[in-house]
Amino acid sequence: MDLNVDPCDNFYDFACGQFIKKTTIPDEKSSVNRFTLISDELQMQLRQIVDEPVKADDLQPFRLAKDLFQSCINKSRIEERGLGPFRELLKELGGWPVLEGDAWKEADFTWLNAVYKFRKAGYSVDYFMDFSLDQGQLGLSREFLIKGLSEKHTKAYHQYQIDVATLFGADKTRVEREMREALDFEIKLANISLPSEMRRNISLLYNPTTVEGLQKDYPSIPWLEYINNILPKDIQVRNDELIIVAVPSYLLGFGRNPQQHPKKIYSRLNQWDKYKKRMGIVLPTLAWREDGVLSNYAMTRVVLSSVSYLTEELRAKQLKYATALTGKTEREARWKECVDIVAG
Repeated sequence: MDLNVDPCDNFYDFACGQFIKKTTIPDEKSSVNRFTLISDELQMQLRQIVDEPVKADDLQPFRLAKDLFQSCINKSRIEERGLGPFRELLKELGGWPVLEGDAWKEADFTWLNAVYKFRKAGYSVDYFMDFSLDQGQLGLSREFLIKGLSEKHTKAYHQYQIDVATLFGADKTRVEREMREALDFEIKLANISLPSEMRRNISLLYNPTTVEGLQKDYPSIPWLEYINNILPKDIQVRNDELIIVAVPSYLLGFGRNPQQHPKKIYSRLNQWDKYKKRMGIVLPTLAWREDGVLSNYAMTRVVLSSVSYLTEELRAKQLKYATALTGKTEREARWKECVDIVAG
């Protein structure tokens, strides 16, 4: 508080003036507030816990947390191992077409199996649609993506994708083309997603049905199999399980099987009218592409979500992208990043 200011003249300066005058935004942050300062204190307290040597009487969760922290801060070991172990993981997940080129087998890929593999490996399963049967989570804000490459943040996102794929060794003659196709697909996902202002009305997001109803309305996806593969093995559902579909229009745009007609544009205009009045908007349908595009999109999301754990060369590209997006010019101290990773 700034007690030298009359609250009747300027209440904002009275309540926050001293904080603004005395607080400096460090290069590794895009903003600072009271909550981030509390978070910094919590980081320091957590560091004191996880940076201690493992003790004989430590419980298993504490042992794992300490081991993870030590692995994270061991930069020399990370650089020594390089990208080899992660390349092997990419192969296990189905391969990254932009890396494998003509050796990648399109016939072996389905987006459903890719999602199942992501789940088992601990990656997100919401690149195409969220498990709560909501629209998928995008790699960049929808408001930027729908403007295409003319928007500076989308352009920076695309360049970041190209930079990362190139550092992995992707062929330069195909990386630009294939990353552009993957970005175009993500832009289409953004265009069939609801904007944030339309998601404020919770009642519009409440659309109950059952697994059986999903199968009837969107038959191209094996819903019972999909849901049970995402859930833990000891928690399985049946066809009569109640499901809340947040954005039916997204499923209409998404719900065509790319394995059946990989190069056609899906359109079910006869069902749009059913939701047009209720949702207050008509969204475009998704133009599905061949499976190489789907795989490049999904695997790019996997790779970008893993960059923080990889080499300094890749992390430098991540910082360059963050600078374009938020303005921050430095990374946090390594120990802070590692504490955040351990804390989840």
